[in-house]
Amino acid sequence: LVDRSENPPRPGNSGSGSSLPSSPTRTATANCSRSYSASLPPPTNVLTARSLYSARVVTSAGTFSLALNPLGDPVALNNFLYLAEHGAYSCDTFTTVTRGQLAQVGAPDGVAGVDPAYAITDEVPPPAVNGQSTHPVGSVVLGNVGEPGGTQWGVILGPDGPAIASDFIVLGHVYQGMHVVDRINAAAGTSSGRPNEVERVLKVEIMRRSF
Repeated sequence: LVDRSENPPRPGNSGSGSSLPSSPTRTATANCSRSYSASLPPPTNVLTARSLYSARVVTSAGTFSLALNPLGDPVALNNFLYLAEHGAYSCDTFTTVTRGQLAQVGAPDGVAGVDPAYAITDEVPPPAVNGQSTHPVGSVVLGNVGEPGGTQWGVILGPDGPAIASDFIVLGHVYQGMHVVDRINAAAGTSSGRPNEVERVLKVEIMRRSF
């Protein structure tokens, strides 16, 4: 984990992301190689008290940033941080891109529906309050393969994503660069969820700020 002085929004503050350029930026993947194995042992605890976490996600379509919520499901978030620290998401393919709903990554060996040798227990997300969606566009969620969960995570897309994701654990939200996720949706998204173009996460860098 990298200690950084940057200040991502606190949980609940979505941010606008308007400071990033909107013009397309493609990132070369020729030197990209996978080193992660599904046999990685169960996660150790990497969460620390009085810390805020964010993540910089570099993809073949550009870069976006996540504000992560340690107050939501700490088990799921610890798992995400542990896997990112071990390179699980380096050179990882978006195996599911359902147009207007979800862009998902994190399947070991690039096979959708496959999870690591270990498993974590999913907590049930809180119910909606006053009709407001608990999974708005830009939410970062743990992929739901039934119970328990594993490595796969995704970003909720609009307009249909909030309606289909009510059982997904929310890890945080995209606070900068949502246009990059939309670009992946536009380029690779299909109604079946099987991407018609290869898009990859090249690396995920975790930042921690103590308070």
